[in-house]
Amino acid sequence: MTDNFGLLHLVIGQGIGSPAAFAAIDWTAQPLFMDLTLDLAGDLVTLPATPFQSIPYAMAAGTSLDGGVWTRAGDNAVYEDGNVGIGIDTPDRLLHVAGPGDQFLRLGSTSSGTSIAGLELIRGSAFSATDFRMINDGGRLKFQSAIDNFTGVPSDHLAVASSGNVGIGTLDPESKLSLHDSGDVGLSIRSTGTQDSYIDLLRGQGASNSDWRMVNHLGTITFRTARDIGNEEGAGVLSINPVGWMAVGDFVVPAAKIHLRGIWKISWPSSSIRKACSPRC
Repeated sequence: MTDNFGLLHLVIGQGIGSPAAFAAIDWTAQPLFMDLTLDLAGDLVTLPATPFQSIPYAMAAGTSLDGGVWTRAGDNAVYEDGNVGIGIDTPDRLLHVAGPGDQFLRLGSTSSGTSIAGLELIRGSAFSATDFRMINDGGRLKFQSAIDNFTGVPSDHLAVASSGNVGIGTLDPESKLSLHDSGDVGLSIRSTGTQDSYIDLLRGQGASNSDWRMVNHLGTITFRTARDIGNEEGAGVLSINPVGWMAVGDFVVPAAKIHLRGIWKISWPSSSIRKACSPRC
């Protein structure tokens, strides 16, 4: 029987049939049709197929993102296959976050005290290499390594203090760059071609003093100076070649054990020798 408005009310899924077949219906597929067969005193009457105008939302809620990909494991939502995009519909990484303007990925601890926040870079499960971790530990940025997915005690390698000082081998760098090691420690600067390698010691902007540069030029160490050495090569002051010969003055290569240019003076308590050299001594 129908109601006063001529409507027939039916509860889908509770009729005679296989519940498993009803549970297997993909409610996200479109379009969906319903076939209705009525038993009128033993006579089966099939009504015309009727399209669904909207799907049963309670049934589709758990699969609206594709039940074949997203699954629930306890309190966790698990994405079984493909990339996840936030702010982008064509992600090309497992997690791709995009949006207009400046973008940041925030990792924060809601616990007070000594809690840390960080990012771990874990290799495959073969356990044949090192894992790395970047953490914020009490306002100090630390880079650590360990094996077996950090199941052991990690080793600290590099730290950036809140002052901006960088420490390699130390968590408390006392200068802009501090290198610490229990054995020999060194700093390597290498040109991969045939160019010079050098270190610049520059004064502050606006200062009237000179800048200094120490250059390895074809195996000869040269100390050069200028007011703005970043914009010019600078004048040579001291050079030492691979065999230990030393030149004082603007030389490219020393021509003797001690090679002097200009006015030089040798002094000791009782006397001194002063000589002007032109063009060389």
